Amino acid sequence: ARAADRASLSCVQHRCDAPRALLRDAAALLRPGGRLLLALRLPLDCFVLGRSDRPRRPREGLLQPAVAPASWAEAAGALVAGVTAREGLTLEAFAQVPYLCQGDSSDARFYALDDFVGVFSVASRGGGGVSPGGTVSASTSKQSMT
Repeated sequence: ARAADRASLSCVQHRCDAPRALLRDAAALLRPGGRLLLALRLPLDCFVLGRSDRPRRPREGLLQPAVAPASWAEAAGALVAGVTAREGLTLEAFAQVPYLCQGDSSDARFYALDDFVGVFSVASRGGGGVSPGGTVSASTSKQSMT
């Protein structure tokens, strides 16, 4: 049932075996007008640890077709246009925020990465998505989240 007002996927999709299915399931939980907070680091480097603890690629990619963006803004644009439009989501606001990651637990260093944090609204079925030609640019990547 589509009864939730809010849902959040925070830094999980790049380690998920079926990230598009996870996004689709989260959107399906929300009533029309509901909000989804999506946070993931860009550029994407997706892998899953299986039973052998050896990294492998997920069985489905988050971006279809797979892209190798040249910048954070290009990666964010591909995410918004290529992923959310398929799920009936409309971007309300987003930000580029620093994300500190310890990475390998055997290494004490932290890595400074860039996260995409977006708030999307869920349209009624048959609507939503990104407006034609919608892009994410460096000049708009600092929008405030309201």
